[in-house]
Amino acid sequence: RNIGEASVFEDYRRQLLEVLVAARVEKIIVACPGCYHNLRLLCEWEALKDVEIQALPVALCDMELPMVACDPGASVCVHDSCPDRSHGVFADGIRALLAGLDIREVQHNRRRSQCCGMGKLRALTHPELSAKLTDDRLFELKASGADTVVAGCLTCVGALQPVARHYLELAFRTRVDWNGVHATMEEALKSFDAGPVAYTGLEERSSLG
Repeated sequence: RNIGEASVFEDYRRQLLEVLVAARVEKIIVACPGCYHNLRLLCEWEALKDVEIQALPVALCDMELPMVACDPGASVCVHDSCPDRSHGVFADGIRALLAGLDIREVQHNRRRSQCCGMGKLRALTHPELSAKLTDDRLFELKASGADTVVAGCLTCVGALQPVARHYLELAFRTRVDWNGVHATMEEALKSFDAGPVAYTGLEERSSLG
């Protein structure tokens, strides 16, 4: 949809609706703020009105899963993703998972959160603007002085390297090779005809400090 393929998006959404109805799904647990937002819209359809959509951080809190990858007393800052502005469930859920740590808030958080630069596929259509938004967001997050920046969206985490980690990296004591993710995404994005890709390399981002 964000690259102008509205009909393709609607066709896929209709197919997903049919799959969920046929499977008699009662509850969907969603790891991604963007998916959560779109599934909430999908479940406004009469056929899915009784389906419960739950954010994964909330489900993990219900399981009382500790964020074991952070040292006690570590400082963290949360980057809230754009699709969560209207819901706030990932903002609340991730902060609940980080309870007990030193959570350092920035001015632009929750409903006021600023884009990581990759929203609406800006790297394809407006690469210079995308890079500036990313740099501005990194500057504010790093100014918090937090040891770790945590986000709920894989795209945001990839854009905000080298400082950001996905909440599941902390929950499951793992590290993602974001260099490899960047390379894979760049190759995939090059297949589109919308223009040059501005997925700035990690080496350049690391120069921010």
